[in-house]
Amino acid sequence: MDHENDDPMEISDSPSDSDSSTCKATHIQSVKVVVKVTISCLLASNEIDPELLESKAELKEKRRRVKQRAKKDQDQILKIATSRPLPHPTSSLSCSVTRFIKFMMGLNNANSTLPAPPSDDEVSAWTNHIANREAQVANKLSAPSKSNGPAACVSTTGAETAPCLSRSSMNFLRAQKLGEIRNQGLALVKFTSSPDVLSDQPISFQTKRMCEKAFQLKGISRITFEWNARSLAASRWNNTTALVLIESWSSWYKTQMINPKHLEEDIQGIIERWLRTMRGIYRKQIDSKERVEARSPRGLPQHLKDRKKISERRYAAAKAIFPKNSSFTILFKDVRTVSDYEDNVNATLPRTRIIPQWRSQIFTKVAHQLDEAAKQLERDRRKRANLTNLLRRGGIKDEAGEAEDLMEAPERFPADCYNQAYLDGLTSLERSHLKPKAAIGLENFFDSVCKKTTNGHMNTDEPTVANTRASVQN
Repeated sequence: MDHENDDPMEISDSPSDSDSSTCKATHIQSVKVVVKVTISCLLASNEIDPELLESKAELKEKRRRVKQRAKKDQDQILKIATSRPLPHPTSSLSCSVTRFIKFMMGLNNANSTLPAPPSDDEVSAWTNHIANREAQVANKLSAPSKSNGPAACVSTTGAETAPCLSRSSMNFLRAQKLGEIRNQGLALVKFTSSPDVLSDQPISFQTKRMCEKAFQLKGISRITFEWNARSLAASRWNNTTALVLIESWSSWYKTQMINPKHLEEDIQGIIERWLRTMRGIYRKQIDSKERVEARSPRGLPQHLKDRKKISERRYAAAKAIFPKNSSFTILFKDVRTVSDYEDNVNATLPRTRIIPQWRSQIFTKVAHQLDEAAKQLERDRRKRANLTNLLRRGGIKDEAGEAEDLMEAPERFPADCYNQAYLDGLTSLERSHLKPKAAIGLENFFDSVCKKTTNGHMNTDEPTVANTRASVQN
């Protein structure tokens, strides 16, 4: 018998093609394993220079960075190539969009502090919004029903859990329970509304409430952005927020009888451009806050917290006395209207209030009388005692004119809210930034508050002047 062709390497037509491929793959894998083991052994015996392997790793990392940079450049080129031209930032359309957003977020002017970005809990609640609502339905579906018998008779899977009921009966009861749940509705997320501010555009507070409702229905608890995100595409929260705002703005803009072709513009691009500017402003605000807190050993955050509480109480008191006069009550929502105070060595002593240089005497009197109204409106004894402690004054002194950081004056307030001496000391440019509005007669408001809070003040049977003006002003 001839054995010249017994060499397996010579026999190429014996196995099938698939078997041949499998053998080759197995052989290559074996070689790789052998090479790895060999390299490990050589490294252990110091026969291969580790620096050589390190340089190869660096080269590999460098190539990866080059590819990453090339992809980034290509993405930027593609973005520019596919983008539409945006209207100028100062155009009427761009201003309309950005002012609408600021109004919804309670930003009164360019110096207003941006709202904090969403917390991890807020993002999680929004991300799992649908899943949470499904869980609510499942819980209600499995809960005992007074009319339909025990919970076991209403299975979420539709399976028979009680031998006394047929499958058709189970399906009927399940459908009936689902109908009840649908009619009752599910609880929405708790929404935190932004402060109500005055707008340069004719946007009603009803429009704002409708916009906030749209956010609430999507599981978003307040209107804000992730300010540090590079773009809308980089943040799902920002992208969703922008889309809801665009929808609300478009609905409002259609009612203004302005150029309808504006609705065909790249509104999302306008918002993204605005967010790039806001990202820089937010970073400056964070840096400024850190610097202020670092040089304020007496605890400025606590001062701001107390002033905010006082502002909220004054606003609530003003709303209770003048429910129809939002042009007056909204003044006290601005925390800048509240005076600062000096800390005492003895914390049990009343604190000395520092009256802002910009605030008029009559505005100060109105604010202090609203403090008295706030205390009288509080029914709970313990809360009233805490409020009294918060509002008590050990003394009052005017803000020093040579102070390094004067308390900021709010913009667009009625003229009689400002100290005339303060206004006279401003240059024409500084006064143009302040933009004071027409006086609203604070003396009348002061008398009206006194009638409500002080026995024997004038004639309490006289009509409230401020409230009668409210209908005219509103």
